Amino acid sequence: LPKKLAVVVIGSDGSVWFGDQRVSVEAAVEQAAASYREAGAKIIIRGDRRAELGVAVDMLSRMKAAGVESVAFEVREDER
Repeated sequence: LPKKLAVVVIGSDGSVWFGDQRVSVEAAVEQAAASYREAGAKIIIRGDRRAELGVAVDMLSRMKAAGVESVAFEVREDER
């Protein structure tokens, strides 16, 4: 069976989304880390090409501190 995906989206305006909900960076990290721990979910941070890199780097560092061992990045145009 394929792994569950937990996708965090960073919009061009710096907004952070987990699923269909706009959330804080802290909430996105908590929810993604919980999915990783409980279901072995693969974590993907998907960002708009124009988004601030600092948000993604901050999120990655927080996820590592929360015990997430692997995070993939995906960059797209016009995300949110």
